[in-house]
Amino acid sequence: MKVYYLDDEDASAELGRLRRDLHLQEKDSSLETDKEMKEAEVTSYKNFLADTLEKKIEKLKMCFLMANHMLHTY
Repeated sequence: MKVYYLDDEDASAELGRLRRDLHLQEKDSSLETDKEMKEAEVTSYKNFLADTLEKKIEKLKMCFLMANHMLHTY
């Protein structure tokens, strides 16, 4: 598990680290001066991460359901 601290002091460095870890293209951080833009970007990343986690959980549930079915079938 990795933690990213998106506070006022380290936001650009942490966003760069997050982008690199997610294999996303780097953006020009000098263009991201508007606080609302930054908040929208963070919200977008949160949604992306939540969706990714939800998909992984669903895959895991399916694995257990299939294994349970196979145990009771044989």
